[in-house]
Amino acid sequence: IIEKLGFKATEVLDPVFLLDGSYWSSLSNDIHDEKYILVYDLNMNHPGVKRLAIELAKKNDWNIYSLNDFRTCPYADKNINDAGPIDFINWIKCAQFVICTSFHGTAFSVLLQKQFYTFPLFGQANSSRMADFLQKINLSSHFIEDSIDVCDVSDIDYCKVQKTIQYYQELSRNWLIGNLNAGLKNEK
Repeated sequence: IIEKLGFKATEVLDPVFLLDGSYWSSLSNDIHDEKYILVYDLNMNHPGVKRLAIELAKKNDWNIYSLNDFRTCPYADKNINDAGPIDFINWIKCAQFVICTSFHGTAFSVLLQKQFYTFPLFGQANSSRMADFLQKINLSSHFIEDSIDVCDVSDIDYCKVQKTIQYYQELSRNWLIGNLNAGLKNEK
C-alpha cells in the first residue's frame, strides 16, 4: 500500500521482537505453578476461543484463566483484570497453553515459546497483522478463523520458528540501525 502511494517501504518486525524471549522471560517472576490455559480474548465473545479452551481444559485437566480488563469470562476458573505489563508477560510465560485474539498475545506466546492458537477478533475484519505475522514465521496453521477440534491441535516446533524469527530480527535491527546512522549523518 505504501509503495503504491509512491513511498519506499520496508517491513520490519514489531518492536517487541527487537529483544529476544530470554530478555522478556527474565522480567517475570514465575510465581504461577498451577496448570492453566490462558485466554486473552479482547472482546470476550469468540465462540471458537471458548470451545477450544473448554475442550483443552477438560482433556488435560487444566484450569482456564482469563486475562481481561473489565469484563469477566463466564467459563473461566479465574478472571485476571488487574495485570500490568510484567504480569501480562508472566501469565503467558507460566501458561501451559495460550488462546488469544491479540497481536501482542500472539507475539509474546512466540517470544516465550508457548503452545498457542490465535483467533481473529470476532465480528471484526482487522486481524491481518496477526495473520501476516504468523504466515511470515510459518505458523499460519495457528491462526484459526472459526474453530478447531481439540483432536487437531498441534505442537509448535520452536527450533524452526526461532531460526525464522532470528532472520527477521536481524533484518529489522539492521534497517533500524542503518536509518539511525543515516539520520545522524544528515544532521552533521
